[in-house]
Amino acid sequence: MGFFLKSPTFIYDPAKGRFRSYLKVCTYRALQKRIGKDLRFRGTPLDEIDPEEVAIEQVWNDVWEQQQLRRALDEVRESMGQTRTFAAFELYVVFDQPAQCVADKLNIHLNSVYRAKEQITRLLQEKVLAMKEED
Repeated sequence: MGFFLKSPTFIYDPAKGRFRSYLKVCTYRALQKRIGKDLRFRGTPLDEIDPEEVAIEQVWNDVWEQQQLRRALDEVRESMGQTRTFAAFELYVVFDQPAQCVADKLNIHLNSVYRAKEQITRLLQEKVLAMKEED
């Protein structure tokens, strides 16, 4: 039974562990079923490996954090709309354009680009922190 089959009735219980750990195990088991039991990891058949023991925790955590940041960025973008402040942040931080080029492109003062970066970064930090508290 995969996550999507169980998701309508799923109730998260923090006492049983982190949601991302649960999702990792679901993903691992789905891959195991999809690829087949003959596949081996370091010489051991997949069906004999405990997903909690697989040394992918750091990679899993990195991907999880990237997804949280992407979700936070989408939420901030949606709440702010297409303001010049958000556009300045996105061009300067996300697309790595030089601050002066961003200021020229948006017809704003250079300091406005730096303030946009500070403001949106603070909002993103707050959103990610709130997401981590939910986790």
